Amino acid sequence: MVTSLAYRQADGVLSAELDGETVMISQETGRYHGLRGSAGLLWDRLETPCGIGDLADALVRRYGLQEGEALDHSKRFVDGLLQRRLIVRVSGAAD
Repeated sequence: MVTSLAYRQADGVLSAELDGETVMISQETGRYHGLRGSAGLLWDRLETPCGIGDLADALVRRYGLQEGEALDHSKRFVDGLLQRRLIVRVSGAAD
């Protein structure tokens, strides 16, 4: 059994949808962040632990992206949120 890496929203990050945009504030840093379009979909998906493949699948289903493009977008999204400490790494489900 192999355990994959997963991610979820960090504790202390509050978010709400406002005029079609997801607005977030980190209680740790006091910084506001905004997400539009597909980024809001991915943020919502991160309410529960999921892997980059899960995020890419959501983009393919919702927006009809090609798998490779969806994976690239998901990786960049996750990297950006990790740098801003808005999500955390967790153990994922068995593959």
